[in-house]
Amino acid sequence: MYVHTAVKRLCGAALIGGVFVTVPLANALAAPQIGVTAALRGEVVRTASLQTGAAIGQMSSGQNVFLGDDIKVGSQGRLQVMLLDETIFTLGANSVMRIDEFVYDPADAANAKLSTSITQGAFRFVSGQIAKTDQDAMKVKLPGATIVVRGTSVAGDVAPDGSASVILLGPAPNNSLGLPAGAINVANQAGSVDITRPGFATQIAVDLPPQPPAQASQAQIQSLERALSEEASDELAEGLGVEPTQ
Repeated sequence: MYVHTAVKRLCGAALIGGVFVTVPLANALAAPQIGVTAALRGEVVRTASLQTGAAIGQMSSGQNVFLGDDIKVGSQGRLQVMLLDETIFTLGANSVMRIDEFVYDPADAANAKLSTSITQGAFRFVSGQIAKTDQDAMKVKLPGATIVVRGTSVAGDVAPDGSASVILLGPAPNNSLGLPAGAINVANQAGSVDITRPGFATQIAVDLPPQPPAQASQAQIQSLERALSEEASDELAEGLGVEPTQ
């Protein structure tokens, strides 16, 4: 059983158990556990961490994940990260992710926040309790835009040049925001788009506004299936209402 912990890491400060504590940047208190690895396959490496004593190198299933961990998935790897608020990230081949901010206390839902950076590779996530608290509480930052998550499941892929595709899959199983198909907003300094229809996607190029939503192509779906592996491909295809790729 995991203990839900409220944690916020900004400029050497940590909010632990609802109390702000100022700590040195290198202090282990600045990086509490926020989740655990699961369904790990192949090369998955923690390349850096704010947590003193966190093992750098190959990770294993059931290993603690800390605020500020940099995680890289190899070309044949796959990883699921389960956060304490029940948010689940699936990372496919060549993905790179960092959890930048995690604030969650069931007794103080109004202040819950989750911010994650995905700088490369295929990803899929199902939002958890934090996305239920406020329409702007959960954000996923890509090189060319930020996804604001409103109780839903999303997949996408970030290319090495920072361009990306983002597909709305549908509502998270525990969605309680009253949005029957879930919703996301994808925005950067040049513009923004709302995606409210499952199976619709936007294309993002760095420094250009996100493109208007359009039906995801079969090529996009197949590419994500391959990167996210067989287990995730069945879920992805089901979410989009198509047959899995054989």
